[in-house]
Amino acid sequence: WTGQDYGDIVDNARDRGQQYLRTLMARFERESQNLARLTGRDIQTIRQRISDEVPQPMPSPWLVRYPRH
Repeated sequence: WTGQDYGDIVDNARDRGQQYLRTLMARFERESQNLARLTGRDIQTIRQRISDEVPQPMPSPWLVRYPRH
């Protein structure tokens, strides 16, 4: 094992996290659009309501200690 191997593992984990976040945001956007269409409400209001109600995750101690360059 070299430092490079560990670096690759960290990068891969971080990339998967980013990918998960993108998937989550896409789902969030789809849900917002569906709700706006079904209820006839303003999409901005719906986006705000959803993001207000979603529990916010704690910041990762890993990212706090090793910020992305």
